[in-house]
Amino acid sequence: MIGRSFLICIIAVVLFSAVLTGAPSFDGVIAAYQPDGTRIEFRQFGDEYHNFILDLHGRPLKQDPSSRFWHYGV
Repeated sequence: MIGRSFLICIIAVVLFSAVLTGAPSFDGVIAAYQPDGTRIEFRQFGDEYHNFILDLHGRPLKQDPSSRFWHYGV
């Protein structure tokens, strides 16, 4: 009886583990505006937990939280 319950638990974990993975980010070009009105375009890679942003030439971008401007980042 214990073996059967254990097997059911293992099957449930395997079946529901796919639900627990992060959702992928948007697969396309995203347009945003700088605080001065300049339009920029970039792509986001990764998932909801681990992601990064590159401009259309492949350079990394970061947004400054205080000024809200986008800058080339490391």
